[in-house]
Amino acid sequence: MPKKPTQTFGHIAFHKSGQVERKLFQLSDVKERQEGQALEQFIQAFNARGDNGRITDYSHLPENDQDFIINHDGSAVYVQLTELVDRSFTSPMSLQEYNRSPWTEAILKESGQIPWRVDVDKKNAALKEVIRGKIEKHYAKSDEVILWLVVFTTCSNYWLEMSDNGVLGISESLRQAREYLKGLTTFIFDEVWFTDMQTRPVQIWPDAANSGAGV
Repeated sequence: MPKKPTQTFGHIAFHKSGQVERKLFQLSDVKERQEGQALEQFIQAFNARGDNGRITDYSHLPENDQDFIINHDGSAVYVQLTELVDRSFTSPMSLQEYNRSPWTEAILKESGQIPWRVDVDKKNAALKEVIRGKIEKHYAKSDEVILWLVVFTTCSNYWLEMSDNGVLGISESLRQAREYLKGLTTFIFDEVWFTDMQTRPVQIWPDAANSGAGV
């Protein structure tokens, strides 16, 4: 079966008792199983939001234009699933480079190893470019079909929303993605979603009103 390498993702939980718990996960490297796991994580978090209806089941479609079909509030919705990976905006550093600190942001890929440098401009554009790549494949569908694009990632710290003193703000990545979609004259996807498979999914499009100022 086709293989698709993936990286570990998760977080560290700090308990009041002082206990530190590492909650790390890794998707299967078998492509079809990996995609099913990613969609299951999205569905679980989507339903937990409670404000966009409920997805009750899904099935994996044969290799064709679409990946899945889900049941969303009794309606059949086709889903294109795609991954945002960090290889377009990260690069390894030597110990000398790391110690000189010629970087503003870095990602620790493996415990005990030197972090990888992050190109912040490329990181901010990565979500937009992933969406653009799917759009430029020129998928076709009838007006009767509902089609969603779901972007998932295992990248650490790729957040689209954050709270600043109780005010919800959006990242530069999300701002750029929405600006790009706003400028399109034709658009095949009825909704576009993003999930890091840890926090609540973010609806990229249609843009929810008053979603916050760019940060």
